[in-house]
Amino acid sequence: MYASHFFKKAALVVILFFAITSGAQAQVIELWDSKGECKSNYDLNVGRLPKGSTLNLGNGKSVTIQGLLGRGNTTYIYDIGNGKAIRLPRGSGVSELNVSYQGYLTWFNTGFLKLAGTEAPIVKIFSEESDVSRYLIVENLSVAFTLEDLIYRKSELQPEMAAEATRALLEEFAPKTWQISFVSDMYSSQLFYSPRGWVIGDLTSTVYFAKNTASATLFSSMGQLPLNWRLKLEKSVKIAREEKLHHGSFLAHSVHNVIHCARILSGMVTSVNFVPAN
Repeated sequence: MYASHFFKKAALVVILFFAITSGAQAQVIELWDSKGECKSNYDLNVGRLPKGSTLNLGNGKSVTIQGLLGRGNTTYIYDIGNGKAIRLPRGSGVSELNVSYQGYLTWFNTGFLKLAGTEAPIVKIFSEESDVSRYLIVENLSVAFTLEDLIYRKSELQPEMAAEATRALLEEFAPKTWQISFVSDMYSSQLFYSPRGWVIGDLTSTVYFAKNTASATLFSSMGQLPLNWRLKLEKSVKIAREEKLHHGSFLAHSVHNVIHCARILSGMVTSVNFVPAN
């Protein structure tokens, strides 16, 4: 009798467990209305999307939330599986700087489009899967640490990994940024070390390109970057520029960058089909 009662209770617990977990997995999140406008509860829900829930993107599209990857001052980033992530504006209104959160998403996309034509390793945006007015589908970089971590928390990293990351930064990443002279609001915390090496993981729309070998570099005005690191990185960039100049490719790339940016500003370029893998 007691055994029968026990098994009945156990069965009930199992049934309730599967009912609860199935309900959680089947939860559908609606952040936008049928017109693509943020719903009244957008700000309340966007920062706490449950793992396993389905986010309805509209037009028959949806993604499954695998977990929160990061939260910044302007954006939430969620893992959606298959090596991809979704960037969502932090709110439906404006930030403390009186800029709409959606505006930051647009700036990120514009900066990406500008740098996509360079050799600089940058996070991939899957333009055809994105709706820049609401969300961006981007590469999930599987970040190990940032440049800021390498500089200020090196003792917490494995010595071999820190040494390899430093080498890769100076010998591989920095030289590939030779075309860039400035990216607005860039900090060392926005350079990520990932399985494909160092990558620019966050940026804004204000991007300037080098006009000659003596032009400023990506690192010249980078925040949270000590002088000794800045000098080593700039040296690597300028050596790369001298090599490009020697081989006659510096001018050609400069002209290409000017034309490419002009096309972006005119609306002729709104997406790219290829981003350098490294």
